[in-house]
This record gives sequence, structure tokens and C-alpha cells, in this order.
Amino acid sequence: MEHQQYTSTFPALPTPLEPNWQKVEYKKRPRDITETHTQNNKQIKLHDCWLDPPSPQTTKRFDALTEEDQDEGGEKATTKSPKPPPIYIAGVHNIKPLKELLVAVSGDYFELKVINGNQVQPNSADKYRTIIDALIKKHTEFHTYQPKEERCVRTVLRGMHYSTDEEDIKTAIEHHGHTVINVHNIKQQRTNIPLSFFYVDLKPNANSKDIYHIETLNYTKVRFEPPRLERNILQCGKCQRYGHTQAYRFHSPRCVKCLGNHNTKHCPRKEKSEHVKCVLCNGNHQANYKGCAVYKDIQK
Repeated sequence: MEHQQYTSTFPALPTPLEPNWQKVEYKKRPRDITETHTQNNKQIKLHDCWLDPPSPQTTKRFDALTEEDQDEGGEKATTKSPKPPPIYIAGVHNIKPLKELLVAVSGDYFELKVINGNQVQPNSADKYRTIIDALIKKHTEFHTYQPKEERCVRTVLRGMHYSTDEEDIKTAIEHHGHTVINVHNIKQQRTNIPLSFFYVDLKPNANSKDIYHIETLNYTKVRFEPPRLERNILQCGKCQRYGHTQAYRFHSPRCVKCLGNHNTKHCPRKEKSEHVKCVLCNGNHQANYKGCAVYKDIQK
């Protein structure tokens, strides 16, 4: 059987033409002058103000300030004195004479609070000293705290042998440019055994923190550290009250072993005895006993 030959009936496709591409050099579109002018007048961002020059509007605002005005403003910001500590007055049964005394010596530069005790808050350091002098002359019982500008910088010296003379430590530290107020050895609380630690009190200066960079003192490898915060409640050794120390107290003395109004060293009870009285709760224990009901209430 003969095979028949089939031919395509579709017309032939035309040959494709070559594209006539024209090469053009790449050029950046030029900006319009009006467009650049509007962008330059935009407000400078905050994070760019430290790098770019200030805009003309910003400079014009501060042209009126002179260098003297700017210096005076800087001095006012740096010479701000700290607020003086409050004064706590005890045994006030009539507030009127106290107010008259405060107004007479300090005018309107004080504030009186009676919620947490009779608390007087002076507004300046001068009025703070004036009020204290007036209360002392009136034999008023009160207590206060040390002002911040008079507080010493306390550090702990580690690594120095306990038998080292404290004056030698003081002299060696002062060679590093510090003013030492006091140096005393730290002893164990229960056994009273001296330890290789010393408290160093410095006069507050701009270079007070540089003491922590000292590594050698009197040919000894040492280290200065900040003291740990004491969690014990402060108790005055003269009046036996809690919340302050005996340094800035003006209360009458009270014995730690009996109900007498005298210092503990003047107490006639020289030997240990079970017949003691607490001046705080009238219990059969000393006033510095940690199991006292007054101490537990304050601790809560």
C-alpha cells in the first residue's frame, strides 16, 4: 500500500525583523531649582542638630543672649544648694509658742509638719542653723541629721594588717591627694577580734572616687570598697530612742539599764543583774535588747 505524501496548507511565516534599538547614555535627572530650595528649608531633625550647622532661624533666636547671660545661667544651675535635713521636736504640748519662735528667728523660710511627729523643714542652710541655735537656747529636746554637704565619704580598706598604725594609713592616703578625716579598725561584732579591714572617712571633694583606683598602700596590696548598707535600725546611745544617732541629738540622757535620766556610764548598777528595766517598754531587759516590743514594732 503506497503512502500518500501530505503537504501543509498553512502559509509560511515571515522572517522576524531585527530590532532597531538605540543606545542612550545614562544620565541622572537634574533637580529643579525650586525643589532643592524647598528641601533646604525643611526643619532639621533632632538627631541631626548635633552634626549639621544650626539653621538661621535657630541662631537668630539666641542672638540676643550675651556670653555673660549664658555664664550666669550655668552658674545658677551648678550652684544649687541641697535641701537641709528636717528637725524633729519632741514633747510639744502647745504648738503656738513653737510657731512664734520659728517665725521670729526664720520668718517664712520653714515648713511645719505634724503628721509624723513635730517636724520642722527649713528652706535654707542658714535658717537651719538659726533654728537649731534658737531651740538649744530654749532647752528644747529635738534631734536632726547631718547636712549632706557636711557628710564624709566613707570607704572600706581591705587587705591591710590590723596592727598597722592608723596614722600611717592616713598619711599614705593623703599622699594620693585626699583629705582623711578618720581611720579606725573594724572589729568582729561578737568576739571583738580586730580584722584586716579599716573604715576610712574622707572629706568630700571632686576626686573622692579616685580612692577606689588605689591598689598599693604602704607596700601592701590593698583594695578600697564602698561600705555595705546596714540594715539595723539606728538607736541613740544617749537617749535610747530609735531613728537617729547620738551625734545630732539634743534629748535628755536616759540609761540603757534602768529608768534613770542619766548616761549609762554614770549608772550605779556596775554589775550584771536581772533586775533591769527598759526605758522604752518598761520590760525586764535592757533598752538595746532586740527582743524589745518597741524594736519589733519599728522593724515591722
